[in-house]
Amino acid sequence: MPVTIYIPTALKQFAGGNSEVQVDAETVGQALDRLTGDYSDLRKHLFNDQNALRNFVNVYVNDDDIRHGLRLETTINAGDTITIVPSIAGGALTAEEAAAQPSSGQQLPTLSHDEIARYSRHVILPEVGMEGQRRLKAASVLMVGTGGLGAPLGMYLAAAGVGRLGIVDFDVVEESNLQRQIIHGTRDIGRPKIASARDRLSDINRHIKIETYEMRLTAENALRLFATTTLW
Repeated sequence: MPVTIYIPTALKQFAGGNSEVQVDAETVGQALDRLTGDYSDLRKHLFNDQNALRNFVNVYVNDDDIRHGLRLETTINAGDTITIVPSIAGGALTAEEAAAQPSSGQQLPTLSHDEIARYSRHVILPEVGMEGQRRLKAASVLMVGTGGLGAPLGMYLAAAGVGRLGIVDFDVVEESNLQRQIIHGTRDIGRPKIASARDRLSDINRHIKIETYEMRLTAENALRLFATTTLW
């Protein structure tokens, strides 16, 4: 069965420079064996001397972590994708530890392969991981103002992958803003700040959803704006 294996940037040099490779296999183990059969230099980076998958190598079938299932015996179907995510040592839960974690009941969104590649430096952190990145995608933040504090805050929220951002601002960009409000540029002078901020954040991360509210936050509209953010 043909499946696609996505190669992380750090290991592309051992896979002929390829970012993805197609193989025919019925299990994850077979797929990795065929991959490393074609690219022998890659094997030592994925497997130890006992031919076991190294502890810091995480493997996902579609968006499912095989560590919490049948591992290398996980069956795969035609059209499935396998993503290899090397991680730093420590912090990864065993299957037993993961099963003992309380469930929030929240249905988390999946990550596309483009998103996995974009957030790979987050995913390899044990404090974040795949689930943490999915939780960021599920999060909503209402950003009040795009000035000296809101500008860098919004840019980092967008870059981190917070899935839904609301922007509240009633002002226009002035030349004196540019010294500290780094979300705006010279060409934005005279534009509404929400329009300038929306364009900049969309350029940083096309995967997020942005809603704009050209108004001043007041006691009369605050609850409605906050409720709108949580109901996206």
